[in-house]
Amino acid sequence: MLQIELHPEAAQEVGIIVDWYEERRAGLGAEFFADLQGHLRAIASSPHTWPLWPDARAKPLGIHRFVMVRFPYGLPYMVFNERVFILAIAHARQRPSYWLRRAPRAAH
Repeated sequence: MLQIELHPEAAQEVGIIVDWYEERRAGLGAEFFADLQGHLRAIASSPHTWPLWPDARAKPLGIHRFVMVRFPYGLPYMVFNERVFILAIAHARQRPSYWLRRAPRAAH
């Protein structure tokens, strides 16, 4: 199993999303977080299972896409040796590919 690392802005997104869901219904933020953790474990176990992100700018960078089922979020990520670098917790219908600017920093 590879190590998971979140881009600092992706880590902030987690907190914002958890808070947003929690404000809608008590416990829903925790459900989102648990769902996310399970998906991150799946990615860490088999990172090349999921396809490359379909954006033409993301494919050459080797950015993969994991789509959450219950919640409308995608997880763009890159694989580096023994770690998976999560670029964002990206809402499926808001600001497409805003996280692409994070990819070059991930490579360093």
